[in-house]
Amino acid sequence: MQNAPKRNPEALLMRPEHLAEGLGHALRLGREARGETLTQSAKAAGLTVAALRNLERGRGTMVDLVRLSASRGFTVPLWHALQPQPRTLEELDRVEKSRMLDRGVGPGGYFDAAG
Repeated sequence: MQNAPKRNPEALLMRPEHLAEGLGHALRLGREARGETLTQSAKAAGLTVAALRNLERGRGTMVDLVRLSASRGFTVPLWHALQPQPRTLEELDRVEKSRMLDRGVGPGGYFDAAG
């Protein structure tokens, strides 16, 4: 197996494709640490071997990533990691308003049956 080049962690965050590659690498390391083959891990997640291989290469679909996460019990941590992290009160206010609208709660805090 070829050694991967060492990368600066901050540089990984600069480009989305590098972040995706790092996530894929972590997925592969986790699978290998469990002693699973691509075929075993793909079957457990309800994926094709090609789909899992793509995820491990930093490619693939969101649906496949969620399926793999669910098969490993990672859905809650994945969900929390993707939640907005407001840095200011203004951002927090926008996030909360968006969540209220998603639940059908109107601007006054009351359920909006029309919405």
